[in-house]
Amino acid sequence: MENISKSPARGGRDAVVHGCRAPLPIATRLADGEAATSRASRAAQNNGYASLQALCSDQRIHVLKLCNGRDAEIRHIAELTGVAFDTLRFNTPRLDQQGWFRLGAERIKATAFTRSGGQVCPACVLEGRTDDARNGAFQKGIWQVSSLHCCLKHKVALVPLEVSGNSKSVHDFAQHVKSWVPGEITEVADEDLGLAVYLTDRIRLGRGQAWLDGFEFHVVSSFVEALGTLLKFGSKARPHLLSAPELIKAGAAGYAVARHGPDAIRNALDTIRTSAPKSQKPDYSKIYGPVIAELRARRNDPDFDVLRHLIREYVLDYFYVPEGTSLLGETCGAPRLLTVGVASKRSGIPISTLTRQLKRDGELTSEMKNGLSDRAMLVSATVMDAAIGEAEKLTSLKIAREVLGCDRYTMERLIESGMMPLHFPAGEGSLPMLHSDEILNFVSRLQAVTEVRSDLGADDLLLAEVARQCHCTMHWLLLTALSGNLRLVSKLKEPFRLTEFYVSLSEVRDQLELVPEGHVTVAQAAKLLGCNVATIHALAEGGFVGSQFQDARLSNRKRRVVSLADLEAFERDYILLRALSGTRRADFEALQLQLSEQGVEPLQLGETARKFFKRVEIERLAYRPGGHALARLLAADEMHPRLSDGVF
Repeated sequence: MENISKSPARGGRDAVVHGCRAPLPIATRLADGEAATSRASRAAQNNGYASLQALCSDQRIHVLKLCNGRDAEIRHIAELTGVAFDTLRFNTPRLDQQGWFRLGAERIKATAFTRSGGQVCPACVLEGRTDDARNGAFQKGIWQVSSLHCCLKHKVALVPLEVSGNSKSVHDFAQHVKSWVPGEITEVADEDLGLAVYLTDRIRLGRGQAWLDGFEFHVVSSFVEALGTLLKFGSKARPHLLSAPELIKAGAAGYAVARHGPDAIRNALDTIRTSAPKSQKPDYSKIYGPVIAELRARRNDPDFDVLRHLIREYVLDYFYVPEGTSLLGETCGAPRLLTVGVASKRSGIPISTLTRQLKRDGELTSEMKNGLSDRAMLVSATVMDAAIGEAEKLTSLKIAREVLGCDRYTMERLIESGMMPLHFPAGEGSLPMLHSDEILNFVSRLQAVTEVRSDLGADDLLLAEVARQCHCTMHWLLLTALSGNLRLVSKLKEPFRLTEFYVSLSEVRDQLELVPEGHVTVAQAAKLLGCNVATIHALAEGGFVGSQFQDARLSNRKRRVVSLADLEAFERDYILLRALSGTRRADFEALQLQLSEQGVEPLQLGETARKFFKRVEIERLAYRPGGHALARLLAADEMHPRLSDGVF
């Protein structure tokens, strides 16, 4: 007590303990997220001061600076009420520069705050009064943000706290709330908390890397609520006419779209446009009423420029806007919409081709008429120009074959395999068409695997000649070359036509005979297991061993190859009846009958396949009374070399 000259609650202007202000005598209960003005107001009431202003006068705290969140005043309150300065500062709106505050980790425009009274959570007030009936109610700093309409702790809607008085008394929260009685509490569903959670996280954690994080706090809240009002309550609704529960629903609906960026916003606008009544379709201001009205109201705020540009560009792309029209702060130039008929006349591209291109791009879903008077038939000029550009690059299959020097069969195989995909398939009375970019891409890939040589070897022949001699297809030669397994050569630096590419005849023959590593042919597999080819095919088709097919062999048909590892596993688990019975037919039939009588049946592989039995079942019978003959046969079989011994 020797360092305290006066009671802090009664004129303690000189009270200092080791350079710090002594705390007020009566401690005030800590409250999560409480602002400095709320804490100072409750502490004043708790310690017998008549008002917040009385406490500030007694402790030499500047009231207005405290209300504006100055560090010195917040520190003073923190020391007086026994709370960490950083925590109290973080939860208090602090004047950052003219017209802007900082709250938590976020910079927020002053117009986004309700500084006089703010909002309160009725559930938090009741909970605080349960702990301290006289002084338990408090106000969080985030409740002064007008676009936050719910308490995330209790999931209820916030309600405004009506106050009166001057700038020094409106922040005396304890005085205003002591006679306030909560009304009906409105609960908020989890699915309606999206915007509230996002805005709260921006205050708590600061901005992230999402698209919305690139905008100022007030821009996000205002635009998202306007967008959600449109989505949830229609084009005639306005955010300022909605209740708090309705605003919460609107904010969640708008955030669910806007959080995914500009494409998602455009998609939402598309959905509204295509589902709008026919009478509204030409008038964008009626279809998108809340969004257009909000952006017009914010015309002097440059922070909305990006969103204004986004909506303006969308309107120009999808609505007829006459030249000279003022649209969201800018005067429009030439219309961006054309009909297919006009575009066809300008470009010389047939209407049918332009229509197919527009349908392919998803820009056209119905038949269009050649008339400028029908607005529903208008298409964006930007989209139309792109469609004309693509249509000019299209060619028929006949012309493509002539350009590439390719036969019809090879062209069909290239298209089927996706090596040269069709731009337009055949159908609806229209011919299939190829895109020149796909043709050039195919040729570029061939050039990338081609070696340029001035002198070709005697073994290097044209693709068509090699295909003829090897009884394979040109498609297989091209596919093998593009996969890096065959070397192409050419005399030209940049060969284009297929007749300008050569390949080694011997290399092709080696490739045709090549078996993938870890595999054997069906004939080799049959020899290894001591059975016939039909048995191997049956085992593969039954899933007992893995296999795959190789195409375009010398015999001009697919060839099956079998996994060597699967053969080893099969040999460990199964045994061939011939291995047990020897070569005599009588012994073979007698043993088969004996096994059948014991309930041991072979694998069902078909009539032409050999008989295989599970090895464990044979071993089980061998060790029964009278099974000594089987035991000898098993022992003899064990002496034979196996695949696992590396015999292959």
